[in-house]
Amino acid sequence: MGTERPPGHHAPIDYHRALIDDAVRLSAWDRAIRALVRPGMRVLDAGAGTGVLGMLAAKRGARVIAVESADVADLAVRLIRSNGLEDRIRLHHADIATLPPEPVDLVLADCIGQFLPDRALADLVTAAAAWLEPGGRFVPGRVTLWIAPVADVRMPEIDAFRSPLLGLDLRNALPLSLITTYRTQLPPQGLLAAAVDVLTFEPPAVPDPLSVEARFVVDRGAVLRGFAGWFTAELAEGVILDTRPGVVTFWGQTVWPAPPTRVRPGDTVALHLEGRPEVDEVWFRWRGEWERDGNTHAAWSGTSRPRLPDAPAACQVPAGRDVVIEANRAGAEAAQAGRFEEATDLLGRATQALDPSLDDLAPAIYENLGLALYNAGRMEAALHTFLRALNGNPTSREPAARMVVGCYAVLGRAVELEHALARYQAAFGPHPFVNVSGRG
Repeated sequence: MGTERPPGHHAPIDYHRALIDDAVRLSAWDRAIRALVRPGMRVLDAGAGTGVLGMLAAKRGARVIAVESADVADLAVRLIRSNGLEDRIRLHHADIATLPPEPVDLVLADCIGQFLPDRALADLVTAAAAWLEPGGRFVPGRVTLWIAPVADVRMPEIDAFRSPLLGLDLRNALPLSLITTYRTQLPPQGLLAAAVDVLTFEPPAVPDPLSVEARFVVDRGAVLRGFAGWFTAELAEGVILDTRPGVVTFWGQTVWPAPPTRVRPGDTVALHLEGRPEVDEVWFRWRGEWERDGNTHAAWSGTSRPRLPDAPAACQVPAGRDVVIEANRAGAEAAQAGRFEEATDLLGRATQALDPSLDDLAPAIYENLGLALYNAGRMEAALHTFLRALNGNPTSREPAARMVVGCYAVLGRAVELEHALARYQAAFGPHPFVNVSGRG
C-alpha cells in the first residue's frame, strides 16, 4: 500500500534549482534576512523547500524552525547537516497545518506564486500566521500587483502558431492560443503604457478571489498583444523583490493575450480580470476592450482553461511550379520593402504548395521565408525555417547559415551558437554581425 503524500508543492528538483538560481530573488531575500534577523531571534521558514532561507537566517544567529511538506524536505535535512547548521535549525517534514504553532518573531514565506498565490500557498500563509507572536513580522510584508498593456514583442509562448512551420499552416490553432494564460519574460520596451498598481495586500492576508480592472491610454502606435501582470514584494525596509518586465526572474510575467490589434496614441485599452486560487494553480478569467474616440472597437475574453473553438473551413492551397515561383518572388519583394507580415503570408503559402517535384525550389523559398520571419521578430520560427533551407548541411547556403548564427545569438542559445559560429567561420570566414565571442 502506498503512502499518501501530504499537501504541498511536490515539485521536481529542477523547480528548486530554478528558485536558487534566480539571482534577483535570492539576493533580495538575503538582503532582507540580513536586515531583519538578530541573534537569538525565533524564525519560522514556512514551505522551506531546500532550506536555503532558513539556513541564511541561522547563519545570522537565529533559532529556526523549518517546515516542508514535500519530499524535498529530505534533501533539506542533508543540506542543513552539510552546512553544520543542524543545531540551529529544526526541520519538520509535515503539513504545517497539522503542527501545533510555536511562537516565533519572524516568518519567512516565499508565498507569492505566479502573480497570485495558489490555494496551497494561501493555506501555507494562513497556517504560518498562527505561529507569529504579537509584534512579530511576516516576510514579505507587502505585495503589490501591477498590470500594463503589451506591444508586439517576441513572445514565443504565444507566437508558436502564427508562423508557417515546415510547409504547414498552424494558424487554425490561434483562436485557442489567444484565450489562455501564459508565463513569459518580457522586455521593458514591450509595454504600451505605464503600469498601474491594481492591488496591494499584506501577507498573511491574501486576495481570494481577485477582481480588478485597469484602464490605460496608449502612448505610442503599435500592435496590442494583450496585458501583462507581475508583482513587487517588500521584504524589508528598502528591500523590494521586483519582477517587472526587463527583470528576469523565476516568475517572469503573466500574460493575458489579445488578438493582435493595431492601436495608436490616445487609444484606451482596458482589462477586467478575475483570479481564483485553486489547489496548485490560479484560475484566471479576463475581458479586454479597445476604445477610440469614446467608441468600443473591439472586445475579447479568455480563461485559464479554454475550450477549442469551432473549426474554420478548410482553405485551398494553390499548386504548380509557376504559382510557387511567383509567390516566392512576391514574398521576397514584400520583405525587401519591409512588409514582413505580407511576406510571411506569401512565402508561407509557397512552402505549403511545395511537393517532391518542387524540391529544387525549397531551399531558396525557405531562406526567403526565414529572412521575413527574422525581420518580423519571430526568431524561433525563423530558426526552424533556416534549418530547413540548409536541409541537414549546415554550410550549404551562406545566407541561411549566417542567419542560423544570428537566431541563436538573439535567442541566447549559447552552446548551439558556439557550434554554428565555428562551422560558419570555417566555411565562410568572419561572421558579419556576430563575432567570435558570440556577441553581435
